[in-house]
Amino acid sequence: MFDPSQYGYPLRLSFDRRRLEKLLNEFESEVKREIDRKLAVELRLQLLSDNPHIDEKSFKRLARWCKTDGIYADAMYVARKISDEVFGRVIDREVART
Repeated sequence: MFDPSQYGYPLRLSFDRRRLEKLLNEFESEVKREIDRKLAVELRLQLLSDNPHIDEKSFKRLARWCKTDGIYADAMYVARKISDEVFGRVIDREVART
């Protein structure tokens, strides 16, 4: 199983589940493409499960969303809030090597 702490981002198990659900809904409404909405679905299934976790693919996708621009800027701000909620800080995509 993937452990995000290998990149310096241990998962905070004390995150606010209701706040995360709200942020994931907000992210879904901000993104333009269906494939981007899939990230919110994946994060919901992983992080809001009985055994919260995140796989490497989702972690790296979230990292990319934390630093993007253009028409995606609105969703970027929400991605940063998601990262802050579950890791206590915003993922640096360079540290995540993505």
